[in-house]
Amino acid sequence: MAGQRPKMAGQRPRMAGQRPKMAGQRPKMAGQRPKMAGQRPKMAGQRPKMAGQRPKMAGQRPKMAGQRPKMAGQRPKMAGQRPKWQDKDPRAKKMDEAIIEMIATDNQPFTVVSDVGFQRLITLAEPLYRIKDETFFRTEMLDKTHERVVMKVKNLVAPGNAPHMAFTTDCWSGTTESLMSLTGHFIDDVWTRKLVVLNVKTMTGSHAGNYIREMFLTTLEHWDIHTERVVLVLRDSGANMMKGVRLAELPDFSCSAHTLQLVINDGLSSQRAVLNIIAMLESCSTHFDHSVLAKQRLRAIQKELGLPKHSLIQTVQTRWNSTLHMLQRMFEQRRALNAYADEYGHISSLSATQWDIVSNLIETLAPMEEVTVEMSHSNSTAACIIPSVSVLKLMLQQEGSSTQGINTLRKTMLDSLTRRFSKAEETKCLVLATVLDPRYKSYAFASGRALEKAKEWLKEESDLLRKPNPRATAERTSEEEDTDQGAKRQRVQIDQPPSLVDSLYARILGSQQGRAGVQCSFDIELERYLTEPVIDRKSGLPLEWWKQNEDRFQSLAPLAKKFLCPPSSVPSERVFSEVGNIYDKWRSRLTGDQADKLCFLHYNLKLLNWDY
Repeated sequence: MAGQRPKMAGQRPRMAGQRPKMAGQRPKMAGQRPKMAGQRPKMAGQRPKMAGQRPKMAGQRPKMAGQRPKMAGQRPKMAGQRPKWQDKDPRAKKMDEAIIEMIATDNQPFTVVSDVGFQRLITLAEPLYRIKDETFFRTEMLDKTHERVVMKVKNLVAPGNAPHMAFTTDCWSGTTESLMSLTGHFIDDVWTRKLVVLNVKTMTGSHAGNYIREMFLTTLEHWDIHTERVVLVLRDSGANMMKGVRLAELPDFSCSAHTLQLVINDGLSSQRAVLNIIAMLESCSTHFDHSVLAKQRLRAIQKELGLPKHSLIQTVQTRWNSTLHMLQRMFEQRRALNAYADEYGHISSLSATQWDIVSNLIETLAPMEEVTVEMSHSNSTAACIIPSVSVLKLMLQQEGSSTQGINTLRKTMLDSLTRRFSKAEETKCLVLATVLDPRYKSYAFASGRALEKAKEWLKEESDLLRKPNPRATAERTSEEEDTDQGAKRQRVQIDQPPSLVDSLYARILGSQQGRAGVQCSFDIELERYLTEPVIDRKSGLPLEWWKQNEDRFQSLAPLAKKFLCPPSSVPSERVFSEVGNIYDKWRSRLTGDQADKLCFLHYNLKLLNWDY
């Protein structure tokens, strides 16, 4: 071709179809492989390939300057993938806190963090979080969280927030562990009752009175609570618990709900005919509980007779009201049970007289349960103890057709109730709580002597509160709680007919709730308070009433905050309602200290609404 350069010596002839060389094209090096069809020409400045280097794949991007070579076996990063959070990242710490809170709140084992399902959930919810191992949560996170919650609770029970406190205590025993709980109660500045679990401690050695005394006083010291601030300790009737609290020289009283259960047990065990009937019905309930066929046959009879298709109820040894519930269900299903006994046998059939005794038992025990439920309510106060005892005495003294066949039982209950609550109107805290509850005031006492004593005690307590107390001058260390409580709680309207308990309360409180004329001699404010009408027992809210009338009764209001404490140790019992879950097979590797901390967190995290 025109302008074609002459061939060099030794140059190979051009192959047929070979393209002519471009101007300026470098000659091939000796041994250089011919280009493959479709191969792109090299870019200017491109380095020659190293021996053994793999050819680039089609579409592969060139490496950036300074890019590190990939390690053998390294997976390629996905487009847009971000690195996981560092352990010190606030977001990672928040996730750590949420996991330890879940473990404590839900009674989960620490090994839950190793479960495949849990790890998958966390990866989907927050892929940038790196899940820590079991040891991290068992040691570091448990200790840190426990320490923070302890500080929060210490601020709550400081003298500035809680100048006076009541306590409920209870013991629990498992197969290998025994625990004692201590729950503190107080009323804050906006008349809201506060409850905190101060202690769930493993008990070792002999659980004698001296040991319980030391545990109690050590716990109070740990929380900086001086014994002068203790208003009342509610405990069970065990001899060791009673001795321990009294050795600590603290004001105490038996849990009213526990004592009432002892009264009922005394009555039930006093009459052989009653025991025989209960035993027959328990055997009947067990028969249906153990036989699917029997349940099916009973269900068919219930349908045929048009009775509610309710299952029978078994008794629980530690809950007397389970006996009442069994009796109520058996009486409801008595026609079905008699029909089953006639057709299939296997169970004993009660006579008409025995069913009458069951009916009378229900009438006697139902008011007992109503009072027990009221005493166990979280908003109840110790003011309900003395009026409740008065009401139950009136009920047990009544005679009529509803007492036939159980007179011995009722008399035994009345004697037991009188004996076990004989000190109620001599116990300072109970008397003052009753007077300071606007539902009862002075009208619930059986004797005028209790009212006169109450006036003396109120005057003494008012004088004590006016005196400066160096222990109570500590500055507030907790954050100010939100005082905006929202709208007032609705008053529940009672549309149902009054129960027997309501009728008996009307007798001791009077049909006219505005009864006045009480002669007072020492304080105008107390006289004005006592002569004002009492509020409705069922719909009235004592703490709400004091919140609205605090400015009108400035001397009495601090006393109401001090003495309107709980009437039973049920709050401490509830601490142990799930405590067995913490000692189950999943937590066999827990130390006693770890179990104590988990119990403490389990209840206080919820009470604090996870705000610590």
